[in-house]
Amino acid sequence: AASWTTSYLLAGSSTATFISGQIPIEVVFDQVNVRAVLAMQNNQLRLVQSLNQAQRAATREALVDGIRRGVNPRDAARAVKDSIGLTAKQVRAVNSYRRALMTGDSKALQLKLRDKRFDPTVARSIRTGSPLSQAQVDKLVARYVQRQLIYRSEVIARTEALRSAHEGTEEMFQQAIDSGAINAEDLIRTWHTAMDARVRDTHITMQGQERPWGEPFVSGRGNLLRFPGDSLAPANEVIQCRCVLATQIKTPVRAGTTISAEIR
Repeated sequence: AASWTTSYLLAGSSTATFISGQIPIEVVFDQVNVRAVLAMQNNQLRLVQSLNQAQRAATREALVDGIRRGVNPRDAARAVKDSIGLTAKQVRAVNSYRRALMTGDSKALQLKLRDKRFDPTVARSIRTGSPLSQAQVDKLVARYVQRQLIYRSEVIARTEALRSAHEGTEEMFQQAIDSGAINAEDLIRTWHTAMDARVRDTHITMQGQERPWGEPFVSGRGNLLRFPGDSLAPANEVIQCRCVLATQIKTPVRAGTTISAEIR
């Protein structure tokens, strides 16, 4: 939450500098503006709720899988422990990896986040039909869980960094509009993708989309997004999104005046 707030404030301040360089009016980002304060507070609440919901779903997935497999209470407790910090999808991946290791399934050698240093041991077990010991399986699964946790933390960090930067930018433009420094009708906004093979299918059609201020962009799935990483949009539209939003000021408002965009 602290990193999100810092990024939000830096984005707002950087946008103020950009606007001031485009028009003959100095604007200043007001971080104690009511909207800005609410945005930072709501973000903290959203992150906590999101993480709590994800943990509940992950724990449920671990328990359900244990019931299906008929494991003893000790193994069920271990599965719940392994689920801490993961999503339900990641728990399913962990359970699948554990089953592959225990049954000698070659899928155990195909998972991207596995620790490849143990591949020779796993391959030999599969080749000879000699099952891995419980201690070996637990060690491999623990390493896999650790890598899943690192991956999830990186996903969250990338997603939230983009979201906070765009929200801070949006707030600064709104403050400038509210103060009269710029006119909303003088803003033109353009969506840009990373223009590579990793761009999600629903965002390919968004490349070059232009919208006036206040009008959302439309994804290939028909979802509305105010900006990349929009917290109001579905998760499958924003997680690890690398798109950016460019905003142009078409016409300077007035010359010879210095006012502040601070509104309280």
